[in-house]
Amino acid sequence: MKPTTNLFACLKSCFVLLLVAFVAFGCQREDILPETNSPAQQFAGQSQIVRPDNQCGSSDFASMIDGAGTIGTVEISNNPSDLYLIMQMDPMNFITEIKVFIGDAASMPMDPDGGILLEKFSYQYRLNTPTDQYTFTAPKSSMHPCNDITVWARIETLNMFGQVTGTTEAWMSGTAIANGYTTNYCMATCP
Repeated sequence: MKPTTNLFACLKSCFVLLLVAFVAFGCQREDILPETNSPAQQFAGQSQIVRPDNQCGSSDFASMIDGAGTIGTVEISNNPSDLYLIMQMDPMNFITEIKVFIGDAASMPMDPDGGILLEKFSYQYRLNTPTDQYTFTAPKSSMHPCNDITVWARIETLNMFGQVTGTTEAWMSGTAIANGYTTNYCMATCP
């Protein structure tokens, strides 16, 4: 066997190993948290599911829906101090932006045509890195015991190479209101 043949085989093997390593480790996401403490960004965004310590009562569940159907789920729960919205998207669907309204549906911001004004929601956040799992928390001290909750999210569909193949808007399912949906949730009492 010639030395150049061995060198070529070695280089070919190294190239294949580098390619496999690039694909395996090149798809990791990083967590980006808000840089400010403004009221509009007082919640945590995580790419890992964060569950409440000392959860009060059982969770409620809703779907994340777009025009084509269900693309994920939302678990609603609380602990003694915070409300939790735990979002898990179906495969290949990733959250890039989220807007949340918590309060009385009658006071939800609306435009003159009767559409929901997402830009006026109290909680808004753009993620620098798309994620398929997201935990939103908000302090219960700023809420009534029972609230209407509206969740809107921008969702990107990504292929296996991380390329965007589509973008859609999704709402947490519930009772139709204007051009969206709202869900009523009453905080479970803690022992």
